[in-house]
Amino acid sequence: MPKLKKPNRIYCAECANCKLVREISATGRYIMKARCAQGHWLRNGKEALVDYHNMDRRTLDACPDYITTSDNDSDRKAFVDGLDNTLPIERHIYEADGSFVDKTETMKW
Repeated sequence: MPKLKKPNRIYCAECANCKLVREISATGRYIMKARCAQGHWLRNGKEALVDYHNMDRRTLDACPDYITTSDNDSDRKAFVDGLDNTLPIERHIYEADGSFVDKTETMKW
């Protein structure tokens, strides 16, 4: 029996339709999240947002509107391989002015 070829995984962080947005709390503090500008990330019929620090795990098997942000395939592979090193390792909370909130302070979202 022939082996089935796995579909190419599309890393959403490398797609031009992946957009960063702020999720703002009532206090004006915010965290960075990502969304698909083409509306392909749905959960129960509603648009889903992904924490920015988790973007290296956001993949699709296929996407009709995928647009690479890389110049060529070797650049794309290098970008995808480096995602773990370039993205933050945890959620960062920002003040309304853009400064970081002290990590020892706790806040529920």
